[in-house]
Amino acid sequence: MEDGSPRRVTQKDIADRTGHSLKTVNLALNNSPRVGSAAKKTIEDVAVELGYVFHRERSGRLGLIAGAINHPYYSDIIDAIVQAASLEAGYGVDIRITRGFIGAELQAINELDQLGAEGLLLLSPRVPEARLESLVRRSRPIIVINADVKARPGLESIKVDNEKAARELTAALIAKGHQNFSYLSGPGSQTNFARRRGCELELASHTPPLPDLLVFSGGDDQSGFEAGAKACRHLLEAHLERFPTAVICYNDRYALGALYELQQAKKSIPKDVSVAGFDGLEFTEYCVPQLSTVELPRAQIGRLAVHKLLVLMGVRPPGSDEGELPPLRVQLRGSVDDAPTESRR
Repeated sequence: MEDGSPRRVTQKDIADRTGHSLKTVNLALNNSPRVGSAAKKTIEDVAVELGYVFHRERSGRLGLIAGAINHPYYSDIIDAIVQAASLEAGYGVDIRITRGFIGAELQAINELDQLGAEGLLLLSPRVPEARLESLVRRSRPIIVINADVKARPGLESIKVDNEKAARELTAALIAKGHQNFSYLSGPGSQTNFARRRGCELELASHTPPLPDLLVFSGGDDQSGFEAGAKACRHLLEAHLERFPTAVICYNDRYALGALYELQQAKKSIPKDVSVAGFDGLEFTEYCVPQLSTVELPRAQIGRLAVHKLLVLMGVRPPGSDEGELPPLRVQLRGSVDDAPTESRR
């Protein structure tokens, strides 16, 4: 007897609509490599159109994909993710490290998909957003960290406001009389772009106008100490008529490399040049001088990512994801001082 409730859509309905066999539909919805990409997309599109709900057994596993694990910024977030998943929800976390290569990210996504991960966390990914959408279509919730993606059912992002933080750091240095700035630029990431743009916007908004930001790169695929040192060598080798009194670096590791090169060049920090970075890594307090930085809430980022993913998965109720991240905090330390008097116009 009919009870008036809508009939549940089956894989046979999808097969009938697409003209593919039931076996092909099942393989496609399980992301089998035996089904071509065109057929897979057709089947996924029809599944969404018909309102098909893909049921999979609980595996008790989450998937985490990150570019690196030996970088303190990443490792702090990863540690928070693993702890939150295990202690608060009883989930294990399968981790794949990709070194920022898109091909490795795609392979890792496929591996974790085949292993039955119930949800994915992607830390600073470079994979195309369209690929993430196809996973979400198969009811694989995804949280993207440190990248801007369009929110849709089953897909959300967590990112800090790097542009605003860079503006606040630049403003704090302007308040100390600095007018000539350089930015040591990192890899081709959204984070690096936002930080550079924030510096530029703050300089452009000043009255009277300040000189343009001088940008020197340490390499498109590098984010460590040597890359920061390399970018700083480019700055030193430019033999500028007016050397910048404030050097803002893509991250703290860049800043440490810059400190070394500036000191090797007999520049006094902060008497001649003030230096600051981003991320608020632990070692910044143990540099000589102590490194100024913008502190990022790395542990909170990891925990919030897990909470949001569990909500998307239906494991936690909506509204229990602990809200948003706290504001980033500019921390001025010994590497920053007032600009030299002779540098002020």
